Amino acid sequence: MDDSKINSDIFLECNWGDVASTLSESYDYQRADIISAQLGKSESPEKKRVCVLLQKVFSMRLKPESINAPFEPLFINYETQKRTAIIDDFSNNELEFLYEILVHIEDPWSEARLNDILWLCHKPRNPDFARVAISSYISSDISSLKWIQEQEKEWERAARLCLQLREIDQLSVIISRVVSEIRNDSDDSKFMALRLAKFLLKLKIARDHYQHIAEILTTNAVSLKQEKDFYSSRAYYELAEKMYDIVGDKELWVKCLVNCAEVYELDGDERNIDSHMGANSFYERALQAYRKVPKKYRIEYGIDEILKRLQQKLTISGQETIDNMGTFALPPIDIKDIAEKAISHVSGKPDPQLALLYFVGVNQISEYSKLESDAKEMLSQFSFRSLIGSTQMSNDGRVVAKSPSIPLNSNASDNALAVYNQMLSNFNLGLQFTCDAAILPSLNRIVQEFRITRDFLEAVCFHSPIVPSDRVKLVASALWFGFEYEFGIAIHLICPQVEHMIRVKLKNNGESTSTVDPNGIETENGLSSLMDNPKIDEIFGKDLAFELRAVFTESLGSNLRNEAAHGLLSDDSTNSYAAIYAWWLSLRLVLHAMVK
Repeated sequence: MDDSKINSDIFLECNWGDVASTLSESYDYQRADIISAQLGKSESPEKKRVCVLLQKVFSMRLKPESINAPFEPLFINYETQKRTAIIDDFSNNELEFLYEILVHIEDPWSEARLNDILWLCHKPRNPDFARVAISSYISSDISSLKWIQEQEKEWERAARLCLQLREIDQLSVIISRVVSEIRNDSDDSKFMALRLAKFLLKLKIARDHYQHIAEILTTNAVSLKQEKDFYSSRAYYELAEKMYDIVGDKELWVKCLVNCAEVYELDGDERNIDSHMGANSFYERALQAYRKVPKKYRIEYGIDEILKRLQQKLTISGQETIDNMGTFALPPIDIKDIAEKAISHVSGKPDPQLALLYFVGVNQISEYSKLESDAKEMLSQFSFRSLIGSTQMSNDGRVVAKSPSIPLNSNASDNALAVYNQMLSNFNLGLQFTCDAAILPSLNRIVQEFRITRDFLEAVCFHSPIVPSDRVKLVASALWFGFEYEFGIAIHLICPQVEHMIRVKLKNNGESTSTVDPNGIETENGLSSLMDNPKIDEIFGKDLAFELRAVFTESLGSNLRNEAAHGLLSDDSTNSYAAIYAWWLSLRLVLHAMVK
């Protein structure tokens, strides 16, 4: 690479004024191409060197939050480990060229960029470069269109330079102009005052103005609420709330909290006309917002009564959401051959014990690694669901679980929570197929060929190491009701007994299964907490541990343990595919413990 001195006179041939006017109205990713189009056609090697250098200078992306590296590469190729220019790429000869052409630069935008680079790179450092850069960055009038393009970044860079150099006078100019713009609120954009206030808050400057700015934000929030622009109103209330909190005005801070919560409720009421699901979501947010109000203000604002009213709205809208949900049918799948194989698998056995051993083998436990790889593949294909997230509701309309959305700029398959939730979703979808194609057909054949008695199952449980000796009758009864097709009764007996089996296994492996409170009262942990123990995967194997969680404890799964414990299972849900599978899985636990 030629690093000889560049003749600055070449710059005078570039008609830079015409180029600069185009650059200042463009985005950083366009600027290298613009410079190339206007300057790169010359056959002169010197002029081409100037063109390449100016591309480096003006294509860098401004990153104002960084003091020492405020310019970042426009593109990075992580595979080839190549990138576009950064501030450290400039040679001494290139910096000397930039210094020499400063006298020929007339537009503020180019002047700001060159002086900022020289401030960062010139040795010894000269604060005059930074001072000129500050003045140039803030030379144009504030406007909403420019602000959302690059003006905010330029003003932030100017403000941070002022803070770094303790340029109080220039910082005062920045504050004065921003505050004046907020007060006048002359811009057509309804969000401009909000953006400018956020700018001050981000930089932690102009604190003396926060009280007045918060009052302006509150006034805007009230107007927007009256116009039923609830989203914008909340945004203003939330920022005013932060500013009141910083200045210590607790009364107005609480008032903003209450008003913001009220806007959530009003938004829910408005949406309830057309979308009960949308309303339900906003009622939930309103509840959360009202709960932020400190206790000492709750009587004054009647928060407890409001919470009761909201809870009722939440319940009604949730139930209406369930009632109005449509159904969709997947294309039919011919399971005849699979069902026949399952029946054949358990048929003709000489005794019921052998038949049951074959019965718990009609379906293989899900392979965790396969579920994980399938989930990653589905997410990597980018689905609409992964973009917006999902909400799971119970039969009575309660929101019982949420799966987060995945940002556009992230790799969905690298999001551990998203992958796990997708695994649960895939497992849930497979339950009906497993029950209809394997478990129920083979169960029908077994009860045709054998009479499965409670006494027989008690003998099985007695010889199974996983069943505690004082639980034989309970576990046997739970299993027996399944052979009577009374899965509703079976599941209420099975859930607590499976929990106890897991607790005993953990204790036998030296793990604590209880919690002691400050008063010395010891309480046994529930199944959800037990399943969080890292030793579970080691004791039961990762595959079986996943299924136990998916069936008994996960909110995005069947969550049968918690549903049964709190009396939330209805006649229909106790005879669901999840209940049938949980019963079969429990029988499998008991029988496999005997043969290991």
